[in-house]
Amino acid sequence: MAVATIFCPRCDTLILEADRCPTCHWHRPVVTSEVGKPIWAVALEVKLPRQESHPLAVDGMVYAPTENSQLVALDALAAVAEDSIKWRHQFDQRYRCHTVTVWNEDVLVGLEYTGGFPAPPGELLFLSAENGDEVGRFPVDGASISVPVVRDNVAYFTVNTGWLYALDLATRQEVWRKKIEGTWSWAPAAPLLTPANLFILPSRSGQLAAFDPARGEIVWTFVADGWFPQTPVWLEEMVYARCWDRHLYALEAGIGQEIWRHRAPRDYSSDFWLDESYLYVGVKDYQAGAENGSRAYSLYLLDRHTGERVSRYEVQGHIFARPVAAEKAVFFTTDDRSREVNSQGTLYGLDLRHPQNPEPLWEPYIVEQRFQSDLLLVDDRLIAGTHQGAMYAFRWQAAQAITEAPAVYAQQGDWERAAIAYAQQGDYVQAAEIYAQQLNRPRRAGQLYLRAGEYDRVIELLGPSAVETERGLAIEAAQALAEPAARAKILRDLGDFLDAARAYKEAGDWVAAGECYQEAQEWEEARAAYAYARAWERWDKLTRDLELWQDLVARFLEAGEYAQAADVYANELGLFLEAATCYDKAGQPAKALAAYSQVAPERLTPEAQRRLAELAEQEGKLEVALEAYRAVDDRRKVAEMLEKSARHLEAADIFTQEGLWGRAAANLEQQVEREIERLGGVRYVRRNKQVEEWLQRAITLFEDEDEVAETEDDRNYFYRCIRRCRNKLAQLRREPLLKVDVQTDFLTLNQSSAVQCVVENIGWGTARDLTLTVGSSHLQHPVAPLELGDLRRNETATTAFTVVPNIAGAIMLQVNFQGQTKHGEVRTFPVEGGSNIILEARADLAPQPPSVPRDDLGRLWDESTPSDSSEDIDGAPVSQEELVRQRIESLRRQLAQHYRNLNKYEEQAAKWAGEAPVHLQNQIEDEQQAITDIEEQLGELEK
Repeated sequence: MAVATIFCPRCDTLILEADRCPTCHWHRPVVTSEVGKPIWAVALEVKLPRQESHPLAVDGMVYAPTENSQLVALDALAAVAEDSIKWRHQFDQRYRCHTVTVWNEDVLVGLEYTGGFPAPPGELLFLSAENGDEVGRFPVDGASISVPVVRDNVAYFTVNTGWLYALDLATRQEVWRKKIEGTWSWAPAAPLLTPANLFILPSRSGQLAAFDPARGEIVWTFVADGWFPQTPVWLEEMVYARCWDRHLYALEAGIGQEIWRHRAPRDYSSDFWLDESYLYVGVKDYQAGAENGSRAYSLYLLDRHTGERVSRYEVQGHIFARPVAAEKAVFFTTDDRSREVNSQGTLYGLDLRHPQNPEPLWEPYIVEQRFQSDLLLVDDRLIAGTHQGAMYAFRWQAAQAITEAPAVYAQQGDWERAAIAYAQQGDYVQAAEIYAQQLNRPRRAGQLYLRAGEYDRVIELLGPSAVETERGLAIEAAQALAEPAARAKILRDLGDFLDAARAYKEAGDWVAAGECYQEAQEWEEARAAYAYARAWERWDKLTRDLELWQDLVARFLEAGEYAQAADVYANELGLFLEAATCYDKAGQPAKALAAYSQVAPERLTPEAQRRLAELAEQEGKLEVALEAYRAVDDRRKVAEMLEKSARHLEAADIFTQEGLWGRAAANLEQQVEREIERLGGVRYVRRNKQVEEWLQRAITLFEDEDEVAETEDDRNYFYRCIRRCRNKLAQLRREPLLKVDVQTDFLTLNQSSAVQCVVENIGWGTARDLTLTVGSSHLQHPVAPLELGDLRRNETATTAFTVVPNIAGAIMLQVNFQGQTKHGEVRTFPVEGGSNIILEARADLAPQPPSVPRDDLGRLWDESTPSDSSEDIDGAPVSQEELVRQRIESLRRQLAQHYRNLNKYEEQAAKWAGEAPVHLQNQIEDEQQAITDIEEQLGELEK
């Protein structure tokens, strides 16, 4: 088919055979053809696996592994479907075939063992390419064998036991085998053999390993976060590999250094295809424009050199099959199964003459099966397989139109048609020469040179031009230069500063990139480039020249460089509060404190004031911290600062007001110690009323704290504090300190009971003429004073007295000791632990024998004389009826108290609306039970 023109008649843009001009959208007349339509389709009657296995095309034959461990050979060039299937070979069901390798008349098959254990010995299989019959086996040390790769009649493959084999295919003899040591894990994909004789081994352990058989060792390893399912691809000293960690990697083949990586938004759905310029891969990207999950998949075109995405073409189904590309076109299929469609697949062909904006070559072709098997190009045919087991042969290009030879037109002097003819033949250079030299059309010549990849000629021809469109072509040619540094310089000379900056970044010259961004007045990009190059002087100068202080600070804050941000706040903006905050984050408390100190008091928020106090405390500036804590009215912290400043009396006053009696008492105790130290020791503090007052106050506070202590450990602690202070007070006064131990079997209501009392002097002086007095409102009669005589330090005196309780339950005795000091002063001596003693009395209604006093009150009673009635302390008889009456009155008083308690608890429970706490419910039940018990006792007594 003749083409009228290769340039758009409207805007003079090179379009070659394109139906539409990408610039002005001019359309050619539409011409129909058979391209994009199936030639034949055949059902294999067995499913084709998705991604796990790959068909192979060799010499017009297609070898397709299937899901049931079968290999099918088809003639891709057959005229009809009936002639397409040539043979089938069934493997053991315990093995899986991923793909095959063809050498001469043999098909080499490495199988992965998937059965149980123990695994049988593995063997590399040889099948006849003509009929599929087995023609030989080669045993290996292992159960699973990778797909072989062949070079110079030698097959190389790996085994799951870690061996790399070299097999002479002509003799089927082992050439060598090498053990692969290290963390590499076997994978069924074929190894990649580079021209430098390095084996790049994919693995299932998240790494690529480069093995040098000459040295017998792994020379480099590239580690990723997933499997490498596909054999890597080598091209121009670079290795390309897809990983299941959602990345495509490009590595320098010799050393394994990463050149670039590209991450899929969601994941890659297919293996990739690579040509001289681009990498093609199916992606699940769910980008903008996808509605309700539709059009969530795309074919990506990536720049092979940089990994940058050139374009994406959205489709509605998964791209499971690996795409293929040829002659400025790419072909791919989709699996369109969805909620609405159970089984459907689509074949696409895209025109890549303008890769940034690919256009359909034909109307997408839809079948009612799901395309999943890799695409294959065989002459003018495109072979595509479905998961259900159908194999299609499509026509992907039409027959070339027949035209006159370009030389004929040149001889006739028809230079325009000669140039078009050269262009139709793909000789764009000759066509460009005609337009440049014969037709004087530099723009058309430049477009053709550009198409031919003669970028230097485009730049030489059009670079100096003042015409914007021609200079644009020169810029486009410069953008296509492979060497980024040279590309950047030319673009900069042409005035394309933005693209020059990008090229400089690609070349790694971020400083030059920043300069170009500055020339383009892209200030943010310029600063980012300088920052990346760590050219902080340039970055700082540019930012300061722009007076973007807040941006300067924001940059430092984003980078976590809080000290630099603080310097800007303080020195450039005068914002000392913000500077203090940044110095604080930077771990420079001294500078933070200095900055806080320069902030006007009215600007200090309570939070800032508190932080100022904390920093001052941290830096030992106690007076500053004290004033700051006072400003936020934190009395406890004020007291703590006073405590740290050894101002214990002031601290004690505040702690007392705050109800922290233990802390207050501790400060008073410390004040006593400081005073003792100041005066030179205990001997110089004797009878110091001030010190004694502090100690007495400390004792009182410790006693108050002891009364509200909730745990036994706390009570023990405060008891020790009280005892320590009392001991200190007694030491200062040089006076006795008495310890009392009271022992009794039990006390009985209204009956005399003996109480034994042991008194020990644990103080410093002698208690002279010591007298014990016992008082209580719970006794029917007072206890007469008991004379104990003199009691020296660490001496013990034992005595006894008799009491008659007038209530049942707990009774309290007040024990006091009076005597003289060595100076003859009469005084009451302190008792360790306090002078109150709690005893338990019980009610016993059984008749008791009369008690006859041996001497007088306060001595032991002799209860050996029996009697029918009880006697009071004066010896007057008390009748049994009187005892019952007293008991009844006592029980009624107790009953009234329990009813009052019950009413109080029930009122509290009513506020909870039926959800009273468990402890309150327990208290109500205890009161109810006590009322029941007392009423039963009263019932018995009142009969």
